[in-house]
Amino acid sequence: MRSIIAITAVLFLMVGRISAENKKTTARSLSDIMLALIKVESSGDPTARRFEPHLVRRYGWPKSWGYSYGLTQVVYGFHHKRCGLKSPAELYNPKTNIKCGARVLKDCQEKNDSLAAALGCYNGDKSGKYARKVIAHLDRIPFSK
Repeated sequence: MRSIIAITAVLFLMVGRISAENKKTTARSLSDIMLALIKVESSGDPTARRFEPHLVRRYGWPKSWGYSYGLTQVVYGFHHKRCGLKSPAELYNPKTNIKCGARVLKDCQEKNDSLAAALGCYNGDKSGKYARKVIAHLDRIPFSK
């Protein structure tokens, strides 16, 4: 997990800061947000994979495009171009996966005015349930200095 923190710290420097809405309404670093997101998405398992059959049916994708892969559970079918991926297997590399997940979250943040809305965009959840789960994990992470 230490290497994940180091990778997210580098990403924090690359992508900047994202505001987090938590009980204290204080800004949190992208690395903290990504750690919480990783906890919810994959429980920290870089080999995590989940089939999303509704996406394959909806978009007519090949089956391999309808999986969520790795730490941040990136859906290859949606994000392979954005992240410059040539194969779903690349998403098992933690550095590649976190970089892609951070890029997707950053894009969602730019389109939305709050962390909750950005997380909903990231996950495709409009109910707020996913955002509440991630923010609950975020609230358990001590603030970075």
